Amino acid sequence: MKNKNLLSETLEKYWKNYANFVHSSREKISSKNIHKFRIATLKLEAVLGLVNTLKDIKHANRITDLLNKIRKNLGPLRDSQVESSLLDDIMDKKSKDKDSKSLIKFFNQDKQHAKKKAQKALENIQLKQEKSIVDEVSKAILEVEVAKNKKQIKNELDQKMKSSVLKYNFILSKIDPAQVKDIHNFRIFAKKLRYRAECLQSLEKKSRFSLKTLKKVQSVAGQIQDDTVLLKKLNQFRSLGKKNEHIHLEKTYNKIGNHRDKLIKKDFSQLQSLKWLN
Repeated sequence: MKNKNLLSETLEKYWKNYANFVHSSREKISSKNIHKFRIATLKLEAVLGLVNTLKDIKHANRITDLLNKIRKNLGPLRDSQVESSLLDDIMDKKSKDKDSKSLIKFFNQDKQHAKKKAQKALENIQLKQEKSIVDEVSKAILEVEVAKNKKQIKNELDQKMKSSVLKYNFILSKIDPAQVKDIHNFRIFAKKLRYRAECLQSLEKKSRFSLKTLKKVQSVAGQIQDDTVLLKKLNQFRSLGKKNEHIHLEKTYNKIGNHRDKLIKKDFSQLQSLKWLN
């Protein structure tokens, strides 16, 4: 490691990135801003996980809890954006019948509710208070980095990553990708593992495992989750007594369902475990 104070400085960098996206998302709640903001929360949480490897700092756990709460409140908006983009791609652009319009209205109502929830969550973020906590965490971890030599730090971080890789491989071997909550949690776990690896790779100039494999997992798991979100929403719409009123909707539903089945039975089953590289 070229820079001994790698985690304290990286924590500060990720915090600034997170704070910037809080401001930009408050100014404009767009799909692009919210997507980048969610990534910023995950990256900040990922480096906090590495920080706790060197020293258990309760303040770091406080920030992690806040980040989880924020992401949870932004979840419905993320789902509504997925629904809108998928519908735009799949629905017949020429289909303007009454049922198509009622479907669009149904989706838009949920989107507006999700947007209001996201706005409230963003307004409740207290950056000054969080920044003071991050400064305390950064100071504590800097003291650890000064006290320990580079080899000690490297070994402890490697042990943390090895443990995470073993957990990842275990989950991959046991998970049922058809379970919505399980696939969502696995996807988040894979993302955080990837961001931690990218953080260390940028500082050590070497990778301990294939990031390409993790990106593939994120892609497949993400598509399964997106299809599941849309199928759930279409089921809610059909429960309103509109199931047989729009034949194209049924075709769309079946198309999404078939794509999800293929992802689960073929693509997900072909995902590889991670191999630790010395």
